[in-house]
Parts: sequence; structure tokens; C-alpha cells
Amino acid sequence: MRWVRNAVLSILLAAVLTSNARAAVFINEVLADPPTAMGISEFVELYNNGSAPVDLFGWSIADALRTRHTFVSNSIILPQSYYVVFGNLGLNNSGDRVSLFGQDSVLIDQMNYGSEGGRDQSLVRAYESPDAPFVLHTAISAEPFSPGESSFPVQNPTAVPEPASLLLALIGVVGARLTKYTPKSILN
Repeated sequence: MRWVRNAVLSILLAAVLTSNARAAVFINEVLADPPTAMGISEFVELYNNGSAPVDLFGWSIADALRTRHTFVSNSIILPQSYYVVFGNLGLNNSGDRVSLFGQDSVLIDQMNYGSEGGRDQSLVRAYESPDAPFVLHTAISAEPFSPGESSFPVQNPTAVPEPASLLLALIGVVGARLTKYTPKSILN
């Protein structure tokens, strides 16, 4: 009976881990109508907002008509990272559905778009969350798309000095404290 309990626990653990992976990966950006002058192809960008890598082997991306891409082995998306599929994905510029399916053909994420997909720019999540609505890329950035990068400008970046500059600043502060100030009367 112990082996039955262990088998059931193993199956439950695998199901929890799989559902956590599914919840962590979502469609983040879609370019259905690439600007011809920019020399870029259609793409679908996935984002992993989880804390563990996810193996996409056997997962697939489909439009409203059929599967357009199936992930091969070693298709790993790291935590807090992007995975971009470029190519002629057959996405309709005037409207389509983009779906992400897991290895077991279970729907992971899906987005629908209309004529806004044909404006020479991508559709991107308004913020990096599976619950965020899709908006035109230029609504959040000056660029028309940003495959493999955050679409959001860095707000108030924190300056971090390189180690050599930090060391020189520290030496300057310590050196100033160690310097003895001699009164003028002694120097005359």
C-alpha cells in the first residue's frame, strides 16, 4: 500500500509542478503585420514570470486555422525571461487568434485581435501579467515592437557604479579623513 501512496503523491506533485509552469508562461507580444521597411518577420513572444525554468518541448503555437509552430527539445524559457518565435507564422493582419498549447494540448494562453493587428506594430500586454490586456506597442513605448526585451522604459534607473569607481570614491573619502589639517600659524 505504501507504493500506491507514493505513486499518488508523485502524480499529484507532477500535476502541481506542471500547472505552475503553465501559469508562469504566457503570450506577451505578437507582431502579425511587420513593417516591410524594417526587415523583421512575424513573431510571437512568450514570457515566463515564474521563478523556475520551463521546458517548452512539445508545446505549440496556433492561429485560428492550425498549428504554426511546435517547440523542439531544449526549448527552455528561463525565469523572468522571454522566448521569441520568428517566422512566417501565417497570422492574419486583419484579425486572428493566437493560442499557446502545452505538451498535452491543453490551452495555456490565448489572445484575439482585430484590425489593430495590421498597423505595422506589435500588440503587447499593457503590463507583464497574463491578466493584462493587449495594446498597441506604441501606447507604451516609442518603438513599434520589442522582441525578447521588456516593452517598458526603465523608470528612474538606479546608478550602480562599477567596482573601480566605487573603490576610488571610497579611497577619496577615507583619504580625506586621514589628512591632517595644519593650522596656518604653524606653516609660517
